[in-house]
Amino acid sequence: FQAEDGIRDFCLSRGLGDVYKRQECYHVIEITGQQWFWSFECLELSTNLCDTGTESMEVYGSVPVLSLKKGETYLATMTSIDVTHAPWFQHLGTKEDTIPGQQTTLWLPISDSMTDESMVLCSEYCGDAHSVMAAKLITHN
Repeated sequence: FQAEDGIRDFCLSRGLGDVYKRQECYHVIEITGQQWFWSFECLELSTNLCDTGTESMEVYGSVPVLSLKKGETYLATMTSIDVTHAPWFQHLGTKEDTIPGQQTTLWLPISDSMTDESMVLCSEYCGDAHSVMAAKLITHN
């Protein structure tokens, strides 16, 4: 489903429960796992809704950054280029495998009360540098 302006927002017939702000629509983003880093794609979303970049973090070095807007709900469509990975969004308590040649999905409901910064770690052993496969999630108003 694409809106008239081309933005990939999808409308839901029901909310996600009382814990998260109820949304009539959600935004699609893409996540790709590869030894040993994550790639994030915001598709046609405005930078106010989704933005990406890189940042230096102690121990991890240069890591990808995903910035999402609080009070919005995202559906991540995911795959892997090489082996099975699993992004674990620590402060959301969600994770799902990314599998080579397959598409998996993961709901990312970003509540208004969510912490501003958190880690995204790989929770599926993916080789020698698995322990440093990290990213940063930034949430903003």
